[in-house]
Amino acid sequence: YTSHSVESYEKSIFYSQPDYVNFVRDEVWQFFGITADGQQAEKKLTLLDVGGGTGTFTKKLTGENACKGIVLEPFLPENTDCMKGGELTFVKDGVEVFLDKEGDAWRKEFHLVLVKEAVHHFDPKQRKGVFEGIRTDLVENCSPRTKPNFLIITRPQYDYDYPLWEEARRVWAANQPPVEEIADDLVQAGFCDVECKTVTYPCNVVLENWLDMIKSRMWSTFSHFSDEELKIACDQIRDGFRKNVDGVSVVPERIQFEERLIFITARSVQ
Repeated sequence: YTSHSVESYEKSIFYSQPDYVNFVRDEVWQFFGITADGQQAEKKLTLLDVGGGTGTFTKKLTGENACKGIVLEPFLPENTDCMKGGELTFVKDGVEVFLDKEGDAWRKEFHLVLVKEAVHHFDPKQRKGVFEGIRTDLVENCSPRTKPNFLIITRPQYDYDYPLWEEARRVWAANQPPVEEIADDLVQAGFCDVECKTVTYPCNVVLENWLDMIKSRMWSTFSHFSDEELKIACDQIRDGFRKNVDGVSVVPERIQFEERLIFITARSVQ
């Protein structure tokens, strides 16, 4: 988890593409019932982004006066511009804080919770307890609402379309919790209306950019491999796209695959 920088993560081929980022933002807004002008409630809502890095995506969600934002991130770099506040509040801590019944003032300020591409880092033994703590805070902070106020964005354990190699697929599966287990923990923690939906997006990326992402260990899956192993794997992936065109071996500049995100939504109260 710590083998790559937050900056490298946000510069990846996914999060550096405005169309992709805006697509995910709009999906999150829709699930939460947020409007760009913040007119969804008499009181502007505050969103807690768990594992939100330097807040780049959080700012997309809070922009245009849509809502306020708090970023909870255990690996925030010290003395960086992102810590200076502005439209976001930053808290350098981990999800373990929700195992404590009593917390700092920021825990009384949020009405929506987003866990985007971070739930697989939760300790499975603590996950239900963390969810219980989040639900307790939401119940105390929120008025009843028909829309979800808790959203987890994760990826499939097996059914994804990324060009990876066999060893990476085994590591991915071993560290990506099944969606059913996450949903069950939410129910056991007291959440209601727990639902799962797969959201897809067609990706068209430069092949070498994809391979650079792997070699930079943008995802924690790749931190299980040495530099040499990643180089060999990237060569294998590149060769897998190689085609014979008029007797000439050609590697395409760009590749296509389908991004598949799983949105798990829940409400804190009936």
